[in-house]
Amino acid sequence: MKTKAAIILLAALMPSVLFGVDLKTLLEAGERSDMAKSYDYEAESAQSALSAVKRAYLPKVTASYSQQTVDETSAFQAETTTVGNLTASLVLFDGFKRENMLDEKEAAYEAAKLSSEHFKNSQALDIAKLYYSCRNLQEDMKSKEQKGLQLEAEVKRLERFLEAGSVSEDRLERMKASKAMNDYELHMLKLSYDRSVSNLETIAGMTIDTLEPSRFAEPAPADFVERKDLKAMEQNILSMDYKARQSHGDYLPKLFVEDSYSTYDYQNLDTMGFPVEMMDAQNKITVGLSMTLFDFFAKSKEKEAVMLQKKKLESQYTYQKTKAARDLLLAGESLKTAKSSIQAAKARKTAADRTFAFIQKKYQANVVDNVTYLDALSDKYEAQAMYDQSLNNYEYEKAAYYYYAAKEIKEFVQ
Repeated sequence: MKTKAAIILLAALMPSVLFGVDLKTLLEAGERSDMAKSYDYEAESAQSALSAVKRAYLPKVTASYSQQTVDETSAFQAETTTVGNLTASLVLFDGFKRENMLDEKEAAYEAAKLSSEHFKNSQALDIAKLYYSCRNLQEDMKSKEQKGLQLEAEVKRLERFLEAGSVSEDRLERMKASKAMNDYELHMLKLSYDRSVSNLETIAGMTIDTLEPSRFAEPAPADFVERKDLKAMEQNILSMDYKARQSHGDYLPKLFVEDSYSTYDYQNLDTMGFPVEMMDAQNKITVGLSMTLFDFFAKSKEKEAVMLQKKKLESQYTYQKTKAARDLLLAGESLKTAKSSIQAAKARKTAADRTFAFIQKKYQANVVDNVTYLDALSDKYEAQAMYDQSLNNYEYEKAAYYYYAAKEIKEFVQ
């Protein structure tokens, strides 16, 4: 039974042991993060505000109850009077304020939805940047680890030669110092990696054990299309315009109808002996019309303030739209540069590998000193790390290009 339980436990743990986290998983988790949820709540709030305005203009029914008691009564006055009232009212026309308010809330809701969608795509770019930064650090650590193994093997080789008296002790000590420095640099890289992973976990809202390789599809040239943050700004501008129109509606007539039904109950009514029939119930219908004739231009100034806010948003929109078009062009150039850097890094890696192999043979034959050897060794692993990083940087530039081309980043992860 114990063996069976152990097998079941091992099977349960296998996915977490064998499988790491890829970029697509991180992007999907990011859409469920607390920050992403906050934008969703903002959109839901705007939707509720729109619904509230719609319901506010539906027939309104109110009920009231009152009881009045006096300690001394006069003729034809009851000691206790109880009144129950039920009133239904409906606004028929309010100077188009209702229509403009509905349009304002509708635009605000659309802006909130677009802002939520844009945030998730912007966050996806941040996640991609951190993800490939972590991958670059992994390549640096891998390079240092490989270099450390090479140095450790060389230290052991020199120790054997020292015992045989064929090398000097200072040569061995210099090699040990290089190994110690490499270990220190590896430790600092691991610290940077842990910090970067911690930041990635915070943004994505999930725990990360290991990072699995991920790639993006090759992007096709794209024409400029407004991102969702720009579309959200357009909706905010539209919302401001409808809000300004509401102030003008206050100077137009407001027409409403009201039906009020009341019941009355009298206790201890003193009629002085006269036959008096008091009203037990009453139904009252009211049709009202009102409008503002003069308010010292208060509403006009209110409209002016809103219009100035609208102009502010229009200026910001124009600036951001121009910047977005330039960002797309720059993203295209960065993508080309990142792609060309791969070939350059590959050429350097090939040259460094060949140079090290040549110098290593000479070093072991005591033709070159350890300084030349260490330089070649460092260049070999730095070139390897640079090549791997160039591949990662190209993948990030793909993500950036999709972002500035107003495309959903997660849809292009392979």
